[in-house]
Amino acid sequence: MKKTFRLTDSRPDPRREVHDELGFHIDMRTQEFIEQGMAPDEARRAAMASFGDVASIEDQLRADRGAREQRVGRRERWSSVVQDVRLSFRALQRRPLFAASTIIALGLGIGAAGSVFAVVNGVLLRPLPYEAPDRLAMVWLQAPEERGSERWPLSSGFFDLIRTKNRSFTSVAAFRSWPYTLGDFSVIEQVSGARVSPALFSTLGVRPLIGRTFTEAEGQVGGARVAMLSHSIWQDRFGGDPKIVGRSITLNSERFEVVGVMPRDFSFPRGAELMRGLQFPTRTDIWTPLVLSPADLRSFSAQNLAAVARLRPGVTPAQAHDDVQALVSALLREANFKMKIGDEIVVLIRRRNPCDAVFSCSSAPSSWCCSSPVPTSRDCSARACTSVGVSLRCGWR
Repeated sequence: MKKTFRLTDSRPDPRREVHDELGFHIDMRTQEFIEQGMAPDEARRAAMASFGDVASIEDQLRADRGAREQRVGRRERWSSVVQDVRLSFRALQRRPLFAASTIIALGLGIGAAGSVFAVVNGVLLRPLPYEAPDRLAMVWLQAPEERGSERWPLSSGFFDLIRTKNRSFTSVAAFRSWPYTLGDFSVIEQVSGARVSPALFSTLGVRPLIGRTFTEAEGQVGGARVAMLSHSIWQDRFGGDPKIVGRSITLNSERFEVVGVMPRDFSFPRGAELMRGLQFPTRTDIWTPLVLSPADLRSFSAQNLAAVARLRPGVTPAQAHDDVQALVSALLREANFKMKIGDEIVVLIRRRNPCDAVFSCSSAPSSWCCSSPVPTSRDCSARACTSVGVSLRCGWR
C-alpha cells in the first residue's frame, strides 16, 4: 500500500498512530472480503461491521497509547538526566580545582540573588504593613545643595516644636535605635531595639498581636519600665508563650515588664525603610518608651531622633511643608536670626504616592548647640555657620 511520508511522522502522535493502524486493519479486512467475491462497497461495510464500534475502539487505543508514550518519555528523560549528572561528576572529579571554584561561584551567586530578592520583596513588592501608608511622612533636617544636601536627624527641641504646634498632622512620633542585651548572666543575647514615642504605633496604624502598646504615662519621666517584643523574638526566645504579657525580662541588666507582642510582619524601624544616615538595623525586635525630660524638649543640640507623622485628612504634603516651614521660620525670628527662607525640590527614591518638599535656611548654626528654649545669637555666636533645612517626605524608601 502506498503511504505518503509526513514531516510530523518523526514526532510521536498517539491519535495519528492509532488512526493509521486501525485504517490499515480495516483495509486488509476489506481486501479479504473482495477476494471472497464481494463488491468493494459491500466489502468495506462488512469490514467495518466486523470491527464493531470503531470510534470507541479508537478512543480506547488512543488513551492507552498516550499513557504508554508518557511513561516511556518520563523514563527516557530521567535516564538522560542521570546520565548527564554522572558525566558531570566524572568531569568534575577529573578537574577538582575547577569544580571547587564553580561550586563556590554558583553558591555565592545564588546567595546574592536570594538576598537581593528578599530585600526587594520586603521593601518594594510587598505592601507596607501600615494603615494608609500614603498618608505617612518622614521628617528630618536637610542642608541645601550647596552644602551637599546632607540629611540629619531631628533634635528633641525640633521634634517637640513640630509635634505640639503643627496643624497638618494627626500625630507625630519620634524614635531612635537602641541596642539591648536580653537575658541574665546565664543566657545573654544581643538584640536590635528602639526607643519610641508611645504614639508611634497609633501613627503607623498598627496594633499588637497580644497585649497593648505604650501609654502616654509610660513615656514620661518616672514612668514604668515596659517593653514590647517582636513576633520572631517572642517565638524564638520565649517559645510563643501566650502568657508573656506581664512577665518581666532583663534588658541591659534592668528589669522590664512585657506589655505586648507585635504582629509577624512588623519590625519598624528598619534601615531599608528609612533615609541613609540614621544607622538603623535591618529589623527591630524590642521596643521601649522614648522618655524625653523637659530639659530634653528645650534642647536643640543632640540630633539623634527620627520622626514619622501622619497627615490629617485633606491635607496635602505641600500644605504640611508650608505649615512646618512657618513654624521653623517663627522659631528663627524669635531667635533674632536674619535669614532668607527658600524652597527647593529634592528628588528621592520613592515607593508610592511620592511627594517631597524641602525648605532650607540659608544661614544658621552648624549645630543646634543651645539648651535654651530657642537658639539665640548670643549662645551660638562662637559657632561656625552653615545651612539647615527640614524635609518632609510621603511614603517610604
